[in-house]
Amino acid sequence: MTGRHYCTYFDHRYLPRGLVLMDSIHKFDPEAIFHILAFDDTCADTLEQMGDEHIDVTTLKDLEAFDPDLYAVKPTRSLIEYYFTSTPCFPRYVLNKFPDLDMITYIDSDTFFYSDPEIIFDDIGPASVAITPHRFSPERENLAVYGRFNVGWITWRNDDEGRRCLEDYRRDCLEWCYDRLEPSRFADQKYLDKWPALYPSLKSLENPGVNAASWNINGCVLSEVDGLLFLNDRRLVFWHYHGLKEGPDGAWTHALDAEQLARHPALIDRIYRPYIKRLRLADQLLKVRYGLEREVKSHIRYGADRPSAMAGSEGTAPAAPPFQGWRTVSAGWPTTPPAGWMNPGIVEVRRDQWQALIRTPAIDSAGASPAEQLNTLVVLDAFDEALRRRGADKPLRILDWGGDVGMMRQRLSQLRPQVEMLYTVKEMPLLCELGRALNPAVRFVDDDQQALAEGYDLVIASASMHYDEAWQKTLAGLSAATEGVLLIARQPTLSTEASFVAEQGAYDSVFTCWILNEADLLGQFDACGLVVARRLFSGDGAGIDQAAEQPVFRSYLLRKRSSRKDEGDDGEV
Repeated sequence: MTGRHYCTYFDHRYLPRGLVLMDSIHKFDPEAIFHILAFDDTCADTLEQMGDEHIDVTTLKDLEAFDPDLYAVKPTRSLIEYYFTSTPCFPRYVLNKFPDLDMITYIDSDTFFYSDPEIIFDDIGPASVAITPHRFSPERENLAVYGRFNVGWITWRNDDEGRRCLEDYRRDCLEWCYDRLEPSRFADQKYLDKWPALYPSLKSLENPGVNAASWNINGCVLSEVDGLLFLNDRRLVFWHYHGLKEGPDGAWTHALDAEQLARHPALIDRIYRPYIKRLRLADQLLKVRYGLEREVKSHIRYGADRPSAMAGSEGTAPAAPPFQGWRTVSAGWPTTPPAGWMNPGIVEVRRDQWQALIRTPAIDSAGASPAEQLNTLVVLDAFDEALRRRGADKPLRILDWGGDVGMMRQRLSQLRPQVEMLYTVKEMPLLCELGRALNPAVRFVDDDQQALAEGYDLVIASASMHYDEAWQKTLAGLSAATEGVLLIARQPTLSTEASFVAEQGAYDSVFTCWILNEADLLGQFDACGLVVARRLFSGDGAGIDQAAEQPVFRSYLLRKRSSRKDEGDDGEV
C-alpha cells in the first residue's frame, strides 16, 4: 500500500457519499487507501463485494472487539453519539493494524475534493497533528460556541506526539461524547479547541480552500478561472456538504441561505448540483450492480418557494407544501396529530427569521408590521410590570414558554437595554439546539419539568399554550412557576361557541391547536389562582373553515390572587 491513507465511517445510507468521496481523491491519487468503518452489515457486505484493493473494510464488531472500552459506553450513547465517539477509536485501530503507516487522516464522508489533497499535505509538512478551523463567516461567528475547529479533516502522524493526541482524544470521547453543548464540550468536536496548547507540533490549516462549507463561504470570494474553482486566491481543495439532506422522495435540500446564494451564484451550479448528480449515479450503480436498496431518513423539507429548495434539471421538485390557513378538526384532540412543531423544517424557518431579526435596525426593534409591533408591545407591557414588582436592582428572571430561538429576548434587550435578564426558553429539542447556536445569551430547556422547577418574575406563553393538548396542565405549571406576572398572549378565543380543535397550516407543517371558549379559559385562570389584570387584543387573526364562530386573539396579563379581594382591571385595551 503506497498511497496516502484515509479513514472514515458511514452506514449503507451514506454509502453513495463514501464512494463519491473516494472517487474524488482517486482522481488525484489513484493509489490512495481508504479504511472504512462500516456501521451496518449491509454497508460492509456491499464494500466487500466490490473487491477494491484500495478499500480496507472494518466492521463495527471488529472495532468493538479491538476496543472493548468503546463497546462498554454504547448503551449510554444515541446512534449519532456513538458515531461521534468512534471518531478517535477508528484511526487508533487502523494505526495498530498497520503499524508501519507514517500517518492517518480522518475525513468526514460528506466531503468532495476539487483539487489534489497533496496541497494539504504540503501545508502539514512535518507536523504531528493537523486540524482545520471553522473560519466562520462574520454572520455565523456565534457558532464558535460549538468549537473553533471542525472534525472534517484530522491528520495524526504515527509518532509520539501524534499518538499521544489520538489517545487523549479517545479518552475524552469515551468519558463524554454527547450531542449537546456544554461550556467546554460538544460531541467529538469542541475537544479540539484545547489541542493547540497541548501539542506543540500541531498545524492549523488556514487555507480557505480546505474544508470550505456553508459556515465559512461568506468570508471568501468564490470564483472560477479556466474551469477551476477558487476561494479568494487559493484553489478550492474540498467542500464539506454539511446540511445537505436527501428526502424519501429523492429531493435534496441544503443549508445555504438566500444571502449566500445571492453572493455566490456558482454554489448551486458548480458545487451542489454536480455533487448531487454524482450521488445519484453512485446510488444507481449500487442498485444495479449490487442490489442495494437504501433506506432514506426523512429530513428537512422546504416549500417550493424557499430559495434553498433543489429543483430543476439536476433535482426533483419538492413535494407540495401542506395547506395554508386554518380548518376545523373536531371537538377533541386527534389520536394521531400531525408533526406540528416537531417538523425539522421549522429549524430553517427560525434560522431565517433570526438572521432577519439581527439585521433589523434598533429603531424597528418592536417589529416590522403593525401586528408584530402590537404583539411586542403587549410583551413589553408585561415586562415593565414584572420589573416594577421585582425592582431594577436585580436581574429579571424570565421564562418564555415556546419562545423559539429567543427572538423576544433580542427585541427586549433593544427596547430595555439597561435591564439585566436571566432568560430561559422552553422549546422543542430541535429548536433548543438551534437556539443554543444562535443565541448563547439564553438558556434553552426542552424538558417541561426542568423549565418549571424554579420561579420567575415574568412567565410568557405567547402563541404557544393552545398548541398543547393538555393546556390546563400547562397553565397550572406556568402559574406555579410565576412569582411575578404571567402573560398568556395571542390566544384564540370564542365568545359563545364551545371550545374546539383546529389545524393550522404554516411553515410547511400542520399544527393542531385549541380554539378556546373564553369562559372556559377564564374559569381555568381562576382555578389556578390567577387574576386578570389586563385583557388586550393581539395582532393575530384566523379564518377557520366551517367554524360556527371565528376566534378573536387576545392576550391576558395575569397575577396571583392575594388574600385580600382583588380588583383586577378587566377592561379591554
